[in-house]
Amino acid sequence: MARLIHSVIGIAAFFFMAGSLHAQPTNQSCAVLSALGSNQKLGVASAIDEAAPHWPTINREKLIETLQALLDSLQFNGGNVYRVAFFEGNLEEHLVLLRLKEGEVAGMRMRYEWAPDGMKLVTLKFERKYDAYARQPFSQTPELLTC
Repeated sequence: MARLIHSVIGIAAFFFMAGSLHAQPTNQSCAVLSALGSNQKLGVASAIDEAAPHWPTINREKLIETLQALLDSLQFNGGNVYRVAFFEGNLEEHLVLLRLKEGEVAGMRMRYEWAPDGMKLVTLKFERKYDAYARQPFSQTPELLTC
């Protein structure tokens, strides 16, 4: 009986840990979507600081500045996050689609890669036009993620 309980706890811990590693990129992409999609400059800074604390400060600050300037020229009205690549525990890529208030959709590709302490954001590319953000191939059919 004790062995069975130990096995069940071990399996539950494995799924919890795997789920939290898997949720980390989703939560980070959703936080960026939430901030940009609701035009919150302070939220953008917070979301990027949380998603990329391992980036050099100058790179992180430049990205925040660029995204905040984007909010001066474009107004968004929500959006969605799609998983476009998933290689369990090694690499995960999201396509964040942002609806513009006046119509049209912009996109942002966010790629996460393995690190000893969990998945880390390695690239974030915003593109205004579909041809640009969909140019790179998707390694899977885009999967809508729940934010």
